[in-house]
Amino acid sequence: MAKGAIMEHETITIELKKETAIMLVWLATGVFLVVVAFFLPGNSTDLWEPLSAAGLVGAAYLAALVIYSTRPPVSAPRRWTTIGITILTFVAAATGWVGQKDRGQWQRESILSIRAQTSRAVLFDDMVRILKEPYETFHSQRGPVRRSLGEVFQMKHRKERVGTNIHTARWGLDSLQIVLTDLRDDRIVLVVLDPHARGNSAEFTNLGGQRGKVQERFTLAEGGLTHEVEN
Repeated sequence: MAKGAIMEHETITIELKKETAIMLVWLATGVFLVVVAFFLPGNSTDLWEPLSAAGLVGAAYLAALVIYSTRPPVSAPRRWTTIGITILTFVAAATGWVGQKDRGQWQRESILSIRAQTSRAVLFDDMVRILKEPYETFHSQRGPVRRSLGEVFQMKHRKERVGTNIHTARWGLDSLQIVLTDLRDDRIVLVVLDPHARGNSAEFTNLGGQRGKVQERFTLAEGGLTHEVEN
C-alpha cells in the first residue's frame, strides 16, 4: 500500500511538473508573438497600428490557450461555458478598443488642427512685424533722393541673401523658417514654413523637401502686402 501511494504521488508530481512546463512554454510563446506583432509595423508613425496588431495576436493567442486549457478531461459544459465567457469578453474588449481608438484619433486630429491654426497666427504676426518697418520707412522718405523698397529692407537685413533663412530662433525648440525667396527694388518675397505643423495637403512639397507642412508666402510691394497660403 505504501509503495503504491508513493508511486501515485510521484506520478502526480511528474504530471504537475509537465503541466507547469507546458504553461511556461505557452506564456513565453504568447509574450514573444505579441512583442513581434507590436514591432512589426516598424515604419508606422501611428501608435494605434502596432497596438492593434499586438492586440489581434494577443487575442488569437488567448483563444488558443483557452481551447487548450479546456480540453478533455474537462467536462463539455465547463468547456463551452469557458469558451462562451471568453468570446463575450473578446467582444466587449474589441468594442471598447474601437471606441478608444476613434476617440484617440479624433483627439489627435483636433490637436493637429489647433497646432496648425496657432502656427498660422504666429507666423502671420511675425511677417507683419518684419515687413511693416521697411514699408513704413519707404513711404516716410522725403526729399529728392529716395531708397527703393529692397534697399530699405537690406538696411535692416544686411547679411541676408536670397535663399537664406532670416528667422532668428527665440528658444531652443523654435523651428520656424522664414526664407527670403526674392529681393528686388520694388518687391520683397518671404516664404515662411513651420516644419512641425500640418498643412492643408499631405502631398504638398515644402521648401527644403519636407511634405505636407504649413507654408505661406508674403509679398511686400510698394502698394502693400500680399499674403498667399501655399499649404
